[in-house]
Amino acid sequence: MGSNGGSNITPLRKTLPLRVLKPDVNNIKNLARKLKKVQRVIFMGKFGKILDLLEVNVQVDALTALAQFYDPPFRCFTFKDFQLAPTLEEFERIMGYPMKGSKPYQYMEHYPSLKTIAETFDIPIKEIEDNRTNKDNLIGFPIKYLEEKSVNLARDGKWDTFMDVLALIIYGIVLFPTIKDFVDFMAIDVFLAYKHRGENLVPAVLADIYCTLDFHHEKEGGLIYCCSQILYFWFVKHIFQDMHQLKTKSKKEWANVLANLNERTIQ
Repeated sequence: MGSNGGSNITPLRKTLPLRVLKPDVNNIKNLARKLKKVQRVIFMGKFGKILDLLEVNVQVDALTALAQFYDPPFRCFTFKDFQLAPTLEEFERIMGYPMKGSKPYQYMEHYPSLKTIAETFDIPIKEIEDNRTNKDNLIGFPIKYLEEKSVNLARDGKWDTFMDVLALIIYGIVLFPTIKDFVDFMAIDVFLAYKHRGENLVPAVLADIYCTLDFHHEKEGGLIYCCSQILYFWFVKHIFQDMHQLKTKSKKEWANVLANLNERTIQ
């Protein structure tokens, strides 16, 4: 969504020591390759287009440059003569989770019980207890454990549960990343709310991106860890007709591209 922000806006009021991180999704892509064509169609019917996000080749320098243009008071990116802000409608198209007919995810003031997690993923509760981990004051599961669980499920032909665990991994590592190689209970809660109550996660993803940018601009720096695939896909589609033909650019080149954007060049 673009709007005229006036010709006197200065794109970079102050350069902040920001750096956007992106997750390593190679192992997740290998898991996804275990799905046959028909199974991928079933997966998409259940979980939208989140497998496609694994193929988005994020140029971190593009997002690091973009983060400099974020304007916290207006919750948008302010450029030379226009403003740009991601919307629910854009994100629902990217993710394949239609908002119509669904209610947004709502945190229920508590995270799911171990019993609920065990029953959903067909895992003995003792195994859940043994692998539950506290990392940097967050409770969750190491990605290595969930990947091993996925491999075993595929080996045993338990494809429905395999799809659930694969989707959970994507929720935790791609959509709601907090700590490297770790799926925390927040991501698990969003997944279970969608699976069991049909609650839409698109508003939560968008809110998480905004809150993360707000937080680091208030701190005036830091490592930004949010859904880089969706943010990158959304932004690049606004400035390039074919993002698949986009060549790798340096940090300086991306800074120049963004500094020279104007209302006529945005799509």
